[in-house]
Amino acid sequence: MAIMEYRTQDGLADYGFSIEFKPDIGWRVYIIFVPFRLNHKDSTDLPYQCTDRDGRRYVDWSSKLENLGDARSIAALWAELAQPYLRAQEQHALYVDLIQRCLRAKEQIEPASAGSYHRPEDMVGADGSGAAKQDRSPVIPHPSATVKSFHDHETEWSGHQTGEVA
Repeated sequence: MAIMEYRTQDGLADYGFSIEFKPDIGWRVYIIFVPFRLNHKDSTDLPYQCTDRDGRRYVDWSSKLENLGDARSIAALWAELAQPYLRAQEQHALYVDLIQRCLRAKEQIEPASAGSYHRPEDMVGADGSGAAKQDRSPVIPHPSATVKSFHDHETEWSGHQTGEVA
């Protein structure tokens, strides 16, 4: 049996392996340590691994490994393949968490603001001024809307003040 520690080429993760010789199958690379990942439920679903009868995880390599050097190479290869997979799972879990937090925040905001909607003309400033004293941007009419002249608006406005509606 050989114990092997392996640090990935990016230097961000360490893996541990137990490499054992089995007369009937050759060298087998057992996975004994996988780096801890935030929000990662379990590392049992990593690619190219299986579990033996004793419940030990090992690298699933199709051909018989004839020597210890080959087994070490396979362990390193597996770690390099597992690392981006674990990183992607962690990133996915963080995105899911972020989306859930945003949805919860939105649900907390919407019910509170649904019943308390105020129209701009109902709002009053700190100095007591209402919408009548606020500056408003000019309204841009839709291209298909009929255009009224200033005189038409003036006539319409004076009709409202005297009680006559045009």
